[in-house]
Amino acid sequence: MPEKILCHRCSFILYQGREPVLPGDVVKKYDRCPRCLTKLSRKPIKVLIEIRGKK
Repeated sequence: MPEKILCHRCSFILYQGREPVLPGDVVKKYDRCPRCLTKLSRKPIKVLIEIRGKK
């Protein structure tokens, strides 16, 4: 299942891929959003899980 980690302010995609990544690892890599320069938090603001069925 693909995973996306977004900036809570501007929705910049900080990580997108099939391998699960801890939000803390993304914060260590960036510290601030490259687009809007907002300080990133280790706590998730919102978690969205989409389940797509077969057609």
